[in-house]
Amino acid sequence: MHYSSFLLGAALSAAVVLTFQEPPPPAPQEPQKTTNVAQPEPAPAPTDQPGRPARHPLEGVFELRSRVVDGVTQHESRGYLAITHRHMFLCVAASGTDPDLPLLRAAVHEWKPDRELVRRVVRLSYYTDGGGGIHVEAPGGIELRMVRTVQGGVRVMMDEANWLDFTRLE
Repeated sequence: MHYSSFLLGAALSAAVVLTFQEPPPPAPQEPQKTTNVAQPEPAPAPTDQPGRPARHPLEGVFELRSRVVDGVTQHESRGYLAITHRHMFLCVAASGTDPDLPLLRAAVHEWKPDRELVRRVVRLSYYTDGGGGIHVEAPGGIELRMVRTVQGGVRVMMDEANWLDFTRLE
């Protein structure tokens, strides 16, 4: 019995010692696995943020709703326009006269309002023509373009009979 009393005493002593010790640090955990589901972020409110001017009404991300050429709506067109505080990013694809040669346009411009127009400076811009030729615009080129808000989006005017209408996505 002496041996069993010794074991019982040792066990109780160990329990008392463990009770008054600080708990061991938690074991390192594996990082949680995340899924790659992008959650859309709400557009910033049109209020002043410290160090940044108020958001311009043209800023946002837009999807091409319609492309009008010589007053006629072209139905075989897709595109996007993203406008940040300082840059415009455009990507448009449309059917051409030859079904094997689509019309493509991609551009990055710096922009700022200029009275009722938008002053755009080319940073990167290219487009294809009906024969499949690729045309690159020289960086630094400046153009004034009418870009205005319309119901639910923006309209980019080329001239009175040619424009692109975009629907706001965010």
